[in-house]
Amino acid sequence: MTDFYAPTQFTAKAGAPTTLVLHGKDSGGCARAFTIPALGVQEIAKRTVTPT
Repeated sequence: MTDFYAPTQFTAKAGAPTTLVLHGKDSGGCARAFTIPALGVQEIAKRTVTPT
């Protein structure tokens, strides 16, 4: 587990439609890869852009 995502853990109700929105905390490289193997999910998180 890494701290590149917030929250680092979550719970979803079985059988209920669920939407998960990823915001990478200035992550790069392989830290942007997000997977849930049991569900066949493989995504690359977009980098969070912080206004200056």
